[in-house]
Parts: sequence; C-alpha cells; structure tokens
Amino acid sequence: MIYHYCSVPVMEKIIKTKEIWMSDITKMNDEGEYKSGYSIIQEILSEFDLEHHDIVNEMSSDKLNETFQILIGCFSKNGDLKSQWLEYADQAKGVSIGFDERDIKQFNLFNRYIENDCEPITSSVDFIPVNYDEVKFRESARNIINHYIQSRSIIKWQLLARHLMYLSISYKNSFFKEEDEIRSVITLENRFNEKYLLEKRDTKLGETNYHRLNTSYEQFSSIKKIIIGPKCTLTINDVQEHLKKSNLAGVQVINSIATGKYR
Repeated sequence: MIYHYCSVPVMEKIIKTKEIWMSDITKMNDEGEYKSGYSIIQEILSEFDLEHHDIVNEMSSDKLNETFQILIGCFSKNGDLKSQWLEYADQAKGVSIGFDERDIKQFNLFNRYIENDCEPITSSVDFIPVNYDEVKFRESARNIINHYIQSRSIIKWQLLARHLMYLSISYKNSFFKEEDEIRSVITLENRFNEKYLLEKRDTKLGETNYHRLNTSYEQFSSIKKIIIGPKCTLTINDVQEHLKKSNLAGVQVINSIATGKYR
C-alpha cells in the first residue's frame, strides 16, 4: 500500500476520476529535487574521469525540460503521519488515500496498450522508493558506474545515463526522511514519442506540465483504503457515501489514530 495525502476536495476528484496528477519535477516545493542527487553523481563520475562524457551528461540536471522531462507523483509508505497531515492534507483536515502499487502498475500497462492502439509500448509508470541516506546513495552510484564501465554492451553509455537519471530521482535530503516517500515516475525524452498526454496548469511555482495517471482499469480500482485526517470533519459514513457514488466498493475507511487528539 502507498498513500497519497490530500484535501477533501482533491479526494473527491480522485475518487470520481480515479486519477492522480503527475507533475514536472522542477516545479515541486523542494527546489533541489533531482539536482541534489545529480550533483552528488557528478562528483562520483569525476572519480572515474566521466564527468564530461557526452552521453552521461545528457541526463544532467542542466538538461531538464530541454532533452528530457521527469513527471512525478508523491506517495508515502505510511498513511497516518503527523508531518504529512500538516504539510499535504490541509493541516490535517484532509485524508490519505491508500493505493495498491502493483495494481496501478498493472492497470497503467493495460491502459497504455489500449491508448496506443494495441501497439507495443516502450515505457510505463515506475515506482521508486526515495533514498535519504547519502552514504548509501554514493555507494549505489559507484556500483552502477563500475558495472557499466565493465559492460560489453554497445549501448552501455546510454544505459548508464538512464540508470543514473533514475538514481537521481530517488535521492532526497535526510531532513525529509520521515515522509517515507514513494515516487511514481514517468520519464519523457525528446528523441522518443512516448505518447503521454501532457497538459498545463498554473502553480505557485509557475506553469507546469502534468499527466493524468489513471489508477483504474475498466471497473477495477487500485484504491483500497482511506484514512480520515485527525481534524477532518467527515465521518466514515460520509466517505463511504462518496465512494458509493463513484461505484467504488471494498474500500476500507478508518479514522486516523490521532483523531480526537487535535480537537
């Protein structure tokens, strides 16, 4: 299970549409997203005299939204965290929605195949656990680079670049460790037509691209649980009524363990 914290109005939209919006990684609240991880990787690349390698640097943070884009959605492994309630769920007045990660991945494959006129697809949404440990992050980077240096593949540098890109996406400063974040990720490169529908919306950080990730397939939904925030005015019956209107059955609805402590 992975959990998405949100306000009640956003919950209502998600229940109705079965969609999660995945947005440009450069327009997140933390300005260091991707860049902080890639700056460490650049240091590691210099140990191997690869910091100026053309292929590897295709995935540098300087190329974001020029040669490639990264869209992410934010989830947590923990659906009942004080910091998450306050930061992402309308000051604990919202909810956290629990999704089955495996279902989303499976449904995304089905939906993309159909959207692509039943032609083979080259990419789909990935889910990446965030790494908050810089020491382990550096160790992973060294192991990956060593592996591809020794590889005999004719596309080893392209593979290394892609691998380092995903590694950069996974890193976040240890200050945010309590979030226990899982990221849904879509990567788009200009040289490939991945056929993802992109839309634009205004945010406090400016106009940004986003993609509506369908978390369901036909009558099947990946939404399995809803936790009502500690200061939310909705009751369990209220949420169940919202679910019923959207034909969502079998969803567990519970109150936060902190309910009553905030009031």
